[in-house]
Amino acid sequence: MVSLTNGTVDFVAGLITDNLPVGVHGRQLLRDNVVCLMRRNHPLANKNVLTLEELLAYDHLKPWFKGINDKGPLDTQLKKMDVGRFIRVETPYLLTIIRTLLCTDTICLGMASWLPAFGTDDLASVAVPDLFDQSFAEVHLLWDERNHNDPASQWFRQLLVDIAVEQGG
Repeated sequence: MVSLTNGTVDFVAGLITDNLPVGVHGRQLLRDNVVCLMRRNHPLANKNVLTLEELLAYDHLKPWFKGINDKGPLDTQLKKMDVGRFIRVETPYLLTIIRTLLCTDTICLGMASWLPAFGTDDLASVAVPDLFDQSFAEVHLLWDERNHNDPASQWFRQLLVDIAVEQGG
């Protein structure tokens, strides 16, 4: 968030909604669904919806983006259920996420829109139990006050919103 408020970057997009600094504006781009990602021939890949027990039976990969998902909303939800998961790998790197899922039985809680973005047909997604609150899977666009009334910034923000709406956001 520092990069946004100090002017290093003009926009940030992600699962960021809590504790925004003063002067940071935001707008929802899209709402997604939380799913469990895994390799196509994973033992759970043929399920329609996982049970909580199935979800917790495998090691997890946690996509971790410093300053964005430090609190881990899914882990917060699991803690409220008085259960936890074993996180084998934490990484911000897309290629590490893909290779780990392709080469191991590790699973990853993520968003449904990630699967086509990964660019491989060798990964699958399975719905998670209804126990999970899906509201955190909202992608927001954030910008600083210094760009709030700038016509070029307004145009670009609207372009991103229009693209998100066109894509089903």
